[in-house]
Amino acid sequence: MKVYYYFFYKFYNFWELISFPAFWSDFKAIVTLILLEIWLLFSVFNYYSIYSNSKLDVKISSLFFLIPLLFIICSKVYFFVIDTKWKSYHLEFNKMSKSKNMLLGSIVWFITILITINFFISTYYMHDLLKQTKLDMRIKNILIGGLSLLLTSCFLDKEFCDRMDKITNEEDYQIILSKYPYKSSKGGEFHYVLQGKDLQTSKDTVIKLLNHRWTESFDFFWSVGDTIIKHKDSMTTEIHKKDTMYYMKWDCDNRLINGMTIDQVTQTQHFLKLKEEYYKRTR
Repeated sequence: MKVYYYFFYKFYNFWELISFPAFWSDFKAIVTLILLEIWLLFSVFNYYSIYSNSKLDVKISSLFFLIPLLFIICSKVYFFVIDTKWKSYHLEFNKMSKSKNMLLGSIVWFITILITINFFISTYYMHDLLKQTKLDMRIKNILIGGLSLLLTSCFLDKEFCDRMDKITNEEDYQIILSKYPYKSSKGGEFHYVLQGKDLQTSKDTVIKLLNHRWTESFDFFWSVGDTIIKHKDSMTTEIHKKDTMYYMKWDCDNRLINGMTIDQVTQTQHFLKLKEEYYKRTR
């Protein structure tokens, strides 16, 4: 199941990145998964027809098609709408190193492209719509297009990093939290909302943080009453608590918390305790 959640994670991030403004990324990721599984299902039907030399008459209204389709749709509704476990996995995947994320992401896109190409090839062979020479050219074009998409996907993470670098660098605020920060959206763009008093003016203020994927990592560390400080032209967010301080340094290649990598922090007993307290509070 973790692998399945990772597919959803990559599709979610893909739609977040290419949509301006970003909106309904979870819904788009669900539709992408459904589409891929339907293509995979039809490929099985097509290859059965090809190798059995008999056309398998599958209509959209037939139970032979409806039952698998309902299973595909209902499973997505359960795993990604009713159950919110995918959000916890997103936090976990966000903490992976960039190199590991790019490697696993490339595997996801390779499988995605393979399923897509396989669907079209099986469909062309089954219906025998084109002459063999034209078919070979069409398959070659699909392969070239699929390879181009795979190579393009490798640069999506870099584009995201550049965008988040600029956003994070511009942030400038000092606030004492009066409520727990939460994720929200306006105009289709996701962000984290901080509410509290401005440290300098003592006025009630609301701050929206657009680098929400990085900010999700703060969930385990900040709480009501903490002072959050972020200076412009700095990549470090300071979380001042009564008994300790956390320095959250944004770097797409190597995000650090108090000088430790995310992987190192998540292995500490202190973090495990914070994580347990967080889930007790949010459940």
